Amino acid sequence: MRTDQEIRETIARDQSELIERELNKIENANTLAVLASEPINAYSTSGHKRKEKYHRMARKQLHKLAQQLDLDPGDYEIRSNKGGVAVCGEVTLHTDTLYIKSVNLALDPATN
Repeated sequence: MRTDQEIRETIARDQSELIERELNKIENANTLAVLASEPINAYSTSGHKRKEKYHRMARKQLHKLAQQLDLDPGDYEIRSNKGGVAVCGEVTLHTDTLYIKSVNLALDPATN
């Protein structure tokens, strides 16, 4: 007989695999990845525009993901936190049982 922990781990793994499959189906996912491959901040006009575009695209992609996961509109929220001038911020798909965050993981070349 499986323990509660084993059952939770199986559910989490299955959910993770489903999310990964659905993310791979989303149009323009590569565009978002390319956009996020450079540091996104608002130090310049072009950086600010890139940050705004990143947030728009991430919100759109997370809405598509929610639809592909058959989430009803009242069952999830897309939250956007733009943060300060020095950071890209984050966009999050949030439900009672799911939390998916889109962030820019690119490192500043000067710090590598």
